This record gives sequence, C-alpha cells and structure tokens, in this order.
Amino acid sequence: MPGSNPQGKAEILKFVIANKDIRTIVDFGAGAGTYGHLLKGTMNWLRMIAVEIWEPYIKKFNVSELYDEVICADIRTANLPLADLAILGDIIEHFPKEEAKAVFRRIDEAYRHVVLSMPPVDALHGPECGNPHEAHRSLWTVAEIFDMVGEKYKIRIYEEPLVVCIK
Repeated sequence: MPGSNPQGKAEILKFVIANKDIRTIVDFGAGAGTYGHLLKGTMNWLRMIAVEIWEPYIKKFNVSELYDEVICADIRTANLPLADLAILGDIIEHFPKEEAKAVFRRIDEAYRHVVLSMPPVDALHGPECGNPHEAHRSLWTVAEIFDMVGEKYKIRIYEEPLVVCIK
C-alpha cells in the first residue's frame, strides 16, 4: 500500500514544528506522498526530498508536485541526500530482517533526526498494486522494533496498527 495509516502523524508533525533546526527532510519510500502532504502542506518553508524505488508511484501520485526533489532509487544502494531529518515510513518491513536492520543502521548513522514508522508484522504478504517492492518480507513485534531503535529514540509510540519512533 503506497500510503500510511494516520496513527502517529500528529506526533511527527509536533516534533518537526518543535525542532527549528529541521529545514530539509528526506522521505524514504515516499509512495503516495503521505509525508509530503503532512509536512510540506503545513510548513511550506521545508525542503522536502522524496526517495521512491517504484517509478510508477512517482507518476501516479504526482510525487514531483509534493516534493522539491524526487529521486528514483533503492535505499540500499542510493547515495543518501543531505537532510536534517530522514523518514522511514512503512518500508523496513519490506526487507528481510537482517537487511532491514542494515538499512535502518545506515539511515540512523547518516541523519541527526530520524522518524521510523512501521507496523508490527505478524504475517508476510506478496506484492500489492503491481509493485513487487510492496511485499512484506520480515516479521516484527513491537518489542523487536523498540529494541532495534534503542534508547536514543526518545519518542516511542505504539498506536495500533503502527509503531512510531523518533530521534
């Protein structure tokens, strides 16, 4: 699904507003542009960068109209854009677990602020919307997600069906 549930979005918005050092945001796995709508629509001074692996989504959801820059690339191999905040919205579960942890560590090390939003996953499923990258390829409990992010993620929320962690 190229969108995201509304849970945790108010907390993310509040965090971005409260942290005046955030001027540029990179949204990994932008999909339908959930965070572009949420943040750019509220704070038009933000510079927003979308990184999306599935080119048909970029066209279908007019992602280039929501973001200042759009990069069609795989987060595992892409050059990471400079930004103050990285958003990993509903993408970690699309990798096998060890690969997901490596992707998370890469982003966590590269950015001062990170938002991780993902569902606990108790069942795997295949591609959706014609996108092979939509398959859930790893199972996650809330405890595993909290363990992966560690204590430096001071905001840790589980609001069914999403976990939101912010550093």
